[in-house]
Amino acid sequence: MGDESLEIERIYIKSKFQKHGLGKYLLNQAMEMAMELDKTKVWLGVWEKNENAIAFYKKMGFVQTGAHAFYMGDEEQMDFIMTQTLTPAPLDGQQPRSHPHRTAVRSRTQ
Repeated sequence: MGDESLEIERIYIKSKFQKHGLGKYLLNQAMEMAMELDKTKVWLGVWEKNENAIAFYKKMGFVQTGAHAFYMGDEEQMDFIMTQTLTPAPLDGQQPRSHPHRTAVRSRTQ
């Protein structure tokens, strides 16, 4: 996707630990890192049949921007490419840019 983007390769949370904010926390850490590195986009691939993950990423502001075929053994599978464009920092530098879900997650983890 280019030098302006950061790829999230994998976020896996064991089932018994899901729905506790860990995925949001990890995703927000990646978003913060992307902003610190002056990236304009964050993207990831998610298996087309992983409905929970797709719903989570949509909730977190990602949109599907493509698809990529891959093989698991002899079987062709599909990953959806999901992307989020980051809000640029203001020119005056007065307010830091932020991820739209960061505040809510921070309040839970502090």
